[in-house]
Amino acid sequence: MKRFLIISVLVLILASCKKSNSGDIVPTNTITATINGTNYIFDKNAYTSIDVDDYGEEISLNVLDSNSNSLRIFINATGKIKSTTYSSTMDSTGQYGFFSLNTPVDSITYEPAVTIPNPVTVTVTSITSAAIQGTFQGTIFPSGDVHGVSKIITNGKFSVAR
Repeated sequence: MKRFLIISVLVLILASCKKSNSGDIVPTNTITATINGTNYIFDKNAYTSIDVDDYGEEISLNVLDSNSNSLRIFINATGKIKSTTYSSTMDSTGQYGFFSLNTPVDSITYEPAVTIPNPVTVTVTSITSAAIQGTFQGTIFPSGDVHGVSKIITNGKFSVAR
């Protein structure tokens, strides 16, 4: 009887534990985004390239989804990349950030248009020697041409190993 009581108490304690899931955490080597109202998860074949030279640091994050669509986030910083917002419009110091989407079904690469004042943004929220995390949003166009059908990206989140 004592054993049954102990087991019952343990089961009750374990059953009352609740796992916290804020929905804000993206697994490493994953990019998620809403594209024209549809949620996408890019979590295949993630790779990162980093280039450091006398001018600063560049990082390119590349991940595929299950349909081989690829999403690339690119940041060019003067000095080290840091937690801040980078725009597709280059700032006075030469820093910028953008993202692009390649859809192999129609062989189109969607990119920010450089001719409009509605830039895409990439915000780095955390950067360590192990990973880079952040958010992104904006409107991209086929080959950056504003006359093409755009894709509106919202709720973009990324977490990719460095």
